[in-house]
Amino acid sequence: MLSTYIDRRGGIFGTSVVVPGFFAVAALLVLVCLRWPSTLAAAGAVAIAFGLLGAINFTSHHTRWLVLPLLVNEAMASVSLIDDSVRPILRYSMLALFCAPYVSTAAKTGLLKKGGFRLYAMYFIWAAVTVCFSVYPFYSFGRMISAALLLMTIVAITASTDDDAQIYELFGIFWIGSSIIIAASAVALIVLPSDITWKLDDNGMLRFAGLFNGPNQIGEIALTTVAAGVICWPAAARRTRFLIVLASLAAIVLDVMADSRSPLIALSVGLILFGISRLGLRAVVLAAILFIAATVVLPRLEGGRDYVMRGDVASLTGRTEIWRYVIHAIKERPVLGYGYEVEGQIFQSRYFPLWEEIWNEGPRSSLHNGYLSRAVGVGIPATLLWAFIILRALRFAIFDRHAPRVLRDAVLIGAAPVLVLNMVESTAGDCRYSVGLLLALIWALSEKNRLLSIESDSAEDAVSIDLAGRLRSISPAPTPIQRTFGAL
Repeated sequence: MLSTYIDRRGGIFGTSVVVPGFFAVAALLVLVCLRWPSTLAAAGAVAIAFGLLGAINFTSHHTRWLVLPLLVNEAMASVSLIDDSVRPILRYSMLALFCAPYVSTAAKTGLLKKGGFRLYAMYFIWAAVTVCFSVYPFYSFGRMISAALLLMTIVAITASTDDDAQIYELFGIFWIGSSIIIAASAVALIVLPSDITWKLDDNGMLRFAGLFNGPNQIGEIALTTVAAGVICWPAAARRTRFLIVLASLAAIVLDVMADSRSPLIALSVGLILFGISRLGLRAVVLAAILFIAATVVLPRLEGGRDYVMRGDVASLTGRTEIWRYVIHAIKERPVLGYGYEVEGQIFQSRYFPLWEEIWNEGPRSSLHNGYLSRAVGVGIPATLLWAFIILRALRFAIFDRHAPRVLRDAVLIGAAPVLVLNMVESTAGDCRYSVGLLLALIWALSEKNRLLSIESDSAEDAVSIDLAGRLRSISPAPTPIQRTFGAL
């Protein structure tokens, strides 16, 4: 089954199928109800209501499975079939059901008083302050509450994850959630009309978007599907490995249909880093050969050069044009920012030079750079604080001898691609979308293990000092001859 993982040492983790089965059935029911609303809407609503009650009860006893409803909720926020006026109601209702109960749990763990967790809490305090002078206060407040609830839930999940087997289980659950969303997108490709699942971009190219507002969401969920599958691969049984390969291939195929290049490039960077950690220079040589082959073969294919160079690649498909305006806006308010996650709301200024419809969606207009987006929202100092919080924990996971190997793999194949993707998309927000959740989860686990390592080293130092003191106290008194030669 999808949720059965067997560790090579013989331990079994994640044997229940209640939660993934519910969300898989719920996703299919939603699709069916959307296709034939008059006959099955009522039955679907009742089934989903009972399923939610079961999922709430199950996750209350199995905290790590909370990752699954969090992923589904983030995906639902971008489903095009759900009306814009309904999405916030569904999103915040799910947050109230699955996240709000764990705020007190996170507080009781004591993690929020330590290290990077405490700094992140301070960051959110500043984010709350920016709401007061935000250019869109209501939106900033909603985003801040949502991100804070998600982060508190991840802290609670992290506190319940103690050893390598449980870390593998957690990423296995994450892979299940990503695979369910990929499966729902594949079903949508078959069941729903093409005018819903395929969308024209600004260059007139038809791209697969599945259930989402845009094709890039397909690329993001493909990235998390492949990354989570690679992370939990060492602890997976043979049957599960087959499913990981199948889900990864489906995700890549859908991403190619969506023509979402940035997530594929970011994932390639992660795979190269992961390969270097396992194979050394052989991975570099292999990556170089594949890159050279691609640069030689693609332009020679029919229409290959036009495809590669489409969309004004020199300006990163127009991104550099808006980045110039964004940087100018940051210079005007470098410390305070414009309000937490307001993003494209700054394009409403009369001085913004572009007036196409794509830039007229207020805070929903992406800046296509997560780092600039964060600086616009909370200012440069808070952005630097966030970068320090994240990178310090990830550095520990990669280079420290005390860090579990699974975390090093997770940083290389999971966190690194998200940070790369964040250079051209606003993806590494505070637990936003599937990629943001993956980054937050990897960071929280890395930071917790960093703190445990510091505590362990401090305990060892204390024991060594105590032992040295006891040895000195039991040493025999020096003889007269020893005292004489000692004085000399």
